[in-house]
Amino acid sequence: MPEGIRRVTFEIVARENRCEPSVLAVDREGRAILIMFQVTSVERPHVFLIPGLGIRKRIPVGEPVSVPVLAERSGIFPYGCTGSTFFGTLGPLTSQGKLAVR
Repeated sequence: MPEGIRRVTFEIVARENRCEPSVLAVDREGRAILIMFQVTSVERPHVFLIPGLGIRKRIPVGEPVSVPVLAERSGIFPYGCTGSTFFGTLGPLTSQGKLAVR
């Protein structure tokens, strides 16, 4: 990790095929930023996905999992938590959240 990189943490709860909160925003202030997602799954395992950033991580029930993402570009990235046990992709029937990186 580059020296002096700014870090931000978001706490996510995966339940019923969705992530809470569903909208996240961060300003990278023109440089790379490390976003740490602390994801906790309730009721059943989930897969935490940010397809536009190449992120797929299985989240077991009740065990918080850290998912680091180095954001080097701006954009709006759909993300989601599927209740599937396989590494699927976000589809039209899946509730999606949005990560806005400015």
